[in-house]
Amino acid sequence: AFNFDDGLTPSGVTLVGTAFVDTTGGISNTACLKLVNPAGSAAVLVTDPNPTLPLYGFTARFKILVGGGTVPPADGFALAFGSDIPDTPAGNFEEGIGLGSGLMVTFDIYNNDGIFGYYPGDEPQPAPSIDVRLGGTVIATRQLPISFMETGLNVDGTPAYKDAIVQLNNDGTLNVVYHGDLVFDHLVVPITSFGPATNAVASRFAIAARTGSLNDNIWIDNFELSTVTTPGGVRITQSPVSQTILVNHGFTNTVVVNDPTGVTY
Repeated sequence: AFNFDDGLTPSGVTLVGTAFVDTTGGISNTACLKLVNPAGSAAVLVTDPNPTLPLYGFTARFKILVGGGTVPPADGFALAFGSDIPDTPAGNFEEGIGLGSGLMVTFDIYNNDGIFGYYPGDEPQPAPSIDVRLGGTVIATRQLPISFMETGLNVDGTPAYKDAIVQLNNDGTLNVVYHGDLVFDHLVVPITSFGPATNAVASRFAIAARTGSLNDNIWIDNFELSTVTTPGGVRITQSPVSQTILVNHGFTNTVVVNDPTGVTY
């Protein structure tokens, strides 16, 4: 977890492209990480906090500001997890390009359907939209208005930060919360074909953003990451049996759980 308030790049974090820690602009005008400001292409890479343990799920939560750019705004950002995220990501992050072949949640705020080589109707999920990608393939999409995709301003005119939460559960489902809305609720993710979900070696997380001639500020603050290193919920597979107990005499209960790693009882 880090809030950037010391103005430094946190340990275990790598900044790429136009990303930088600024001493102002965050929540309550504290320090924050500015990915694009408003133009640029950038990524923040975060190493797995438990790189030697298998990873079966994670929760990434951060505050994000999206706004203050051109009308219409562009282009978007993404959160990715995988073992092949490049050291210097580059590409159309909001369209799932440039962040490897793992799990991605992309936030595309610019509708390029019908331009830049697309024919009208050719873009698989015209923006604005939030999409879930696995191995480069869109497995779920939700189209949303640009007023929802941008976070807007507070009543006093200062930039508004909103929650972004991406949670991969160890039952193979995904939750995504953005701007106060549960965008995806226990979306089934086929993690059997997703190597990094069962092997944390060399895996990492990335938040990446890109803009062009049309742009938006995309800043983040108060980042939190937790990982799940057990394959499923802990459950009792053998319960204690009924016993007759004599006063002042000892007895032993025996209980067995499916995964005793890290469990005390």
